[in-house]
Amino acid sequence: MLFFKKKERETQEETEQIREVDPHQQEVDAQREAHKDLPIPTILPMFLNKLNGDDAADVPEDTIEEARKKELIELLYEPELGRSVVEQLTTQEVLFLMLAMELYNKEAELKNFSQNHRVLYNEILSRVRDAEQVYVLFDRRTGYPFLYNGCVCIYLDKDYAVDAANRFRKIMRDLEVRMLPGEASENNDATVFAYLNFLGMNMCMLDNGKYRCRFRRQEIRVNVNFSASSDKQTQRPPMNPELSYALCDFLQEARWQVNYEKRDEVLKQKETRMLALLQRGIFLLPFQETEPGKHGVLIRKDKNGNQFLAIFTDEVELAKEQLPAGGGWKLRSIAFPQLPVLMGNLSGAILNPNGHRIVLPKQQVVAALNALKEAAEKKAAEAAAQANAPAEEQTSEEKPAEEQTSEEKPAEEQPAEE
Repeated sequence: MLFFKKKERETQEETEQIREVDPHQQEVDAQREAHKDLPIPTILPMFLNKLNGDDAADVPEDTIEEARKKELIELLYEPELGRSVVEQLTTQEVLFLMLAMELYNKEAELKNFSQNHRVLYNEILSRVRDAEQVYVLFDRRTGYPFLYNGCVCIYLDKDYAVDAANRFRKIMRDLEVRMLPGEASENNDATVFAYLNFLGMNMCMLDNGKYRCRFRRQEIRVNVNFSASSDKQTQRPPMNPELSYALCDFLQEARWQVNYEKRDEVLKQKETRMLALLQRGIFLLPFQETEPGKHGVLIRKDKNGNQFLAIFTDEVELAKEQLPAGGGWKLRSIAFPQLPVLMGNLSGAILNPNGHRIVLPKQQVVAALNALKEAAEKKAAEAAAQANAPAEEQTSEEKPAEEQTSEEKPAEEQPAEE
């Protein structure tokens, strides 16, 4: 009897000793305690805007049941989240787990948070990279991918994309869902991420409207950017990703038929950025030799019959143009300051006639170049004056002050959107 009591005492002591020397369990218990009052995450509203006087807050239906969420929450306390476990989860479950991990870690630090979060994030990137096709929201008013807070909305599930497009109509966004080739498609050079590279759209959002996450396009497709100048014809045709992004961003805002506070200010900022990039752009000009020493260019007309020189930001935009067959068309890279000469007697230039369709009237191009020239001359004069300042200060008492005059700069006119 004494032997059994002694054995029972030893077993109890060993159990208590094991409990004491298990730091992981103690950490998990402490984390659970710190998180016990946290609510289980739910899908966030798609937007919280007040447009045209109406509250347009919208919360889509949850994609994961509460019981399943509780099971997934338990994975937060795993010391090492293996990919073999994560691969068994649906994409929405992976995204939910990422959100929960971020929220819970903010409240009380989770062990190996960075490592486990990276496992989840890499799984999302892998699924996007392995998709043969993806679904993208396009803005019907611009014809380009819709930008949601600077992100392109990407989906692996068509139903999710359609649901999001329908919900965006509540805030007057006219969107459509397009299926585009993914990175695993047969034509790897024509994937959606190659296209976004030309547009300068570097941020994407997966499953916007459900559990979602942002990722950089460069994490799926390596960023490629090259440009040509009119002096180096051996280079490949130009790309203008920053300008293309600014054009899409401005047009999307300008054609959004809503009113909200500071709308004019937002539009002005986007327009100013677009104009600055236009003036620094290198463009693609199709031309043909009509006869020895003479060249013909591509001309487009507006509804009033005015003629405009057609120019393009890149090869993707040029591919939308149906160039006349057998014309011997060649390509030349040109800079913004060359436009007045190339326009000749035309009314101006039109950028991406089958895309952004930005009209640049000749007089406005000339005014912009004059403003740039005056600004450069003023800057050079100020630099020269600053360089000579010490010598002038030594003789300033001997010379009478001269009156300074300044000429008023011509106002920089804005290109019109056709």
